[in-house]
Amino acid sequence: MSPELGSLQSALAGRYLIEREIGRGGMGVVFLGRDLALERPVAIKLLPSHLAGIPELRLRFLQEARTAARLAHPNIVPIHAVEEHGDCACFVMGYIPGETLADRVKANGPEGPAAVARMVQEVAWALAYAHQQGIVHRDIKPANILIERGTGRALVMDFGIARVLTQEPITPPGERFGTAQYASPEQAAGEPADGRSDLYSLGVTAFYALTGRLPFEGESAAAFLAQHLTMPAPPVASLVPGLPRPLATAVDRCLAKDPAERFASGEDLAGALAAGGSLAQPTPPLLARLVRETASFSVDMAGYGTLAGVALIAQMITASRDFLGFGQIYTIGIALVLLSLTALKGLSITQMLREAARQGWTARDIREAFHAEVQAEAAEQPAPPSRTRSTLLYLGGVAAMLALWLGPREALMSTIEGPLAILVELVAMVTPVALGRWFGARLEAPRDGKPGLLRRVMARKAEWFFRFFGRGGRHRLPSALPDERPTEMLLGDQAAALFAALPEHDRARLGEVGSVIGRLTERAVLLRTREADLGSMMASVGGPGIPARESVRQELDRERRLVADELGKTLAALDTLRLDLLRLRAGTATPEGLTGALEVVRRVGLDVDARLAALRELG
Repeated sequence: MSPELGSLQSALAGRYLIEREIGRGGMGVVFLGRDLALERPVAIKLLPSHLAGIPELRLRFLQEARTAARLAHPNIVPIHAVEEHGDCACFVMGYIPGETLADRVKANGPEGPAAVARMVQEVAWALAYAHQQGIVHRDIKPANILIERGTGRALVMDFGIARVLTQEPITPPGERFGTAQYASPEQAAGEPADGRSDLYSLGVTAFYALTGRLPFEGESAAAFLAQHLTMPAPPVASLVPGLPRPLATAVDRCLAKDPAERFASGEDLAGALAAGGSLAQPTPPLLARLVRETASFSVDMAGYGTLAGVALIAQMITASRDFLGFGQIYTIGIALVLLSLTALKGLSITQMLREAARQGWTARDIREAFHAEVQAEAAEQPAPPSRTRSTLLYLGGVAAMLALWLGPREALMSTIEGPLAILVELVAMVTPVALGRWFGARLEAPRDGKPGLLRRVMARKAEWFFRFFGRGGRHRLPSALPDERPTEMLLGDQAAALFAALPEHDRARLGEVGSVIGRLTERAVLLRTREADLGSMMASVGGPGIPARESVRQELDRERRLVADELGKTLAALDTLRLDLLRLRAGTATPEGLTGALEVVRRVGLDVDARLAALRELG
């Protein structure tokens, strides 16, 4: 348990459950938590204690929360609450499952033009709204743009250095803020920055997303700031051939040194992209990757199949001359290697199918994704040559490969040794694979708006697998996602796991803790069920208006409130045990302290037992 997690959980005990740390930056640590009252996941950003002790930084951090809390926009991560308890300063944000643009580009390489155009437009909308409220972000960069899982929606987060233009700024005059790689010339010069400064940083971000590199290179912050001040950025189209002109023009204009030459507002930037036709709805990232991987798998199979076919035919022809069956063993070895490569690629596609099913996509979405990607390919690529011509060339190539294997290869392999023999063998194996991949790419080329032959087969297989995994039951969630279990189960399981991880002598001294955790969890489950039942009964009674029904409804509501109160006490008792076990495991508490906490928990348990007994009599 990190010191930050322990202090934060102690400060928020009873209202929020802290699950784990999910991010860390210069101005805070972010934890995944759960709002106990609303049963929803949240992200909680905590100012580290060594910074919270600095009044100026603490004030700036809380200013961030209060500033961002004023913003309500679908492309801005919402702030739910601001908390300040002693040395603990934090704010509670909405939890958005996804990844930052920085993480996405780092993992997958540059984004496609359609995805970047959508990201730029949505961030521009968010900035336009913030600028209308008098707020400049001043730190737009890929790490502060969150891409929502499944939908691809872009959300701006971390208004950590924003300031309200209508108030006295916290930042001293001339002090620079923002990340140097993405800072505007105004920020680099320490001059006042308005909304057009954010658009410059968004231009650098879009440049990075499209190319995978920054417009300027440097080894220090000072080097980056100097280039932002003096050097023109290279045209983004010079690094991304075929980039749609409206998008390229928009990015280049955002990177203008003079703020007057940039877009006047985020709305103007978003409008320019829309007017230029750069905003065709992109396929959701996971499905787009699935389509690409499926097409690549088809081409790979054509290459592997060609090599396997040439090796098999050659083996059949030379079987009578195969001394001790060495040729047959060699052919089997080639087949096993090719099968292993195919299985690995197939496993990767299967994992993507399972992830897509877990995110809620359907077989119809798979079909639409294939169609959309094929349409995009057809628009960008010239018409493919006829399949008949490609097939004849392929068959001629296979015949040439067989001649190579049966003639020069066999003759040379019997007369040469060493590296030259290895080179001949590599050429003999790589050439059929290259021929097969060439033919597979021709078969995969879209025709008349339809996928290629191999991709159609793979699409049908993908749909079959997708349906299988979609109804194959619940799968374990990736660690990046919040736990979907009810709070009482999550608390109980965590407390039980912490108790089980204690040294044996501590478990022996605290033997009662395990049974108490189990009883509290069971009681909380019963109370949760009773609360849901009372809610259903209230709904069946109907709304107000009929006196007889109104009295029944009031009685049920009173009972539901009592049950909810008992559930809250039980969850608080479970959380108390969990926290004490965390401290005990971290070495900041003793078993004696946990024994004292058990007395409080026992009293809560007795009250809850009495309540449950009364409910059984009523029920």
